[in-house]
Amino acid sequence: MRFIFTLLLCLWFGPASAQWSEGRGWLTGAGWLPLAKSGVAFVGSGDIVGGWQVWYGLRAFSAAKRGTKAINVCNVSDVACADFLTDATTGALVVTTVGGSDCSVVVCTIKTLYDQSGALACTGACDNTQATISARPTLKTTCPGLTIPCAQFTTAPQEFNAATLAASTSQPFNCVVMVNGTDTGPASCGTNGAGSTIQINFPTGQPINQYFGEAGMTSVGFTSGNRTSLNSNQRAFWGF
Repeated sequence: MRFIFTLLLCLWFGPASAQWSEGRGWLTGAGWLPLAKSGVAFVGSGDIVGGWQVWYGLRAFSAAKRGTKAINVCNVSDVACADFLTDATTGALVVTTVGGSDCSVVVCTIKTLYDQSGALACTGACDNTQATISARPTLKTTCPGLTIPCAQFTTAPQEFNAATLAASTSQPFNCVVMVNGTDTGPASCGTNGAGSTIQINFPTGQPINQYFGEAGMTSVGFTSGNRTSLNSNQRAFWGF
């Protein structure tokens, strides 16, 4: 079992798609970063660095986004679906029942990751919906080893791939990966992002078994200080 807390969704912009794939580390920089326990005053990724083009997560993007929808969750066979919001104070995901079903008892799947960035980089918000039930991650109301919810991808091809970047999206893209807390420095992720599909947990045909908390893409280069701050913020919130 891989934790997205130690796993990094590496960003690759190919001619046909912008995608995350499996890896170990923390993706920061002008690219995607995964993950990140609420403290006295909530601070999200959006409060640390600006210029986000897309951001998904099972917590609030920023203090200003607290209390708004983060994901859409469905119970067995999509009998009922409901938006889950973040807490207006703590920024953590508020887990409720779906059509009377308790997701800690029945298997609930995450149908949509809502883009909380507000950038409208997909000619509108880059909300990412997976219509196929078997291709969705499940909602873990208590992530193993933690005290808060997360998403769990268990097998290929579970992914989100329904959002497309607008042609005006800034490029080229750079990625920075922090592996076991070590900053690897920036590297090019390619220049074919505009008009491409945003794919989360793209499995490339291989089974993926991991937990997911957050991911995002920015249009600005992260400094070493930015990356350190984001890494510390994520670890403090998620508690790993």
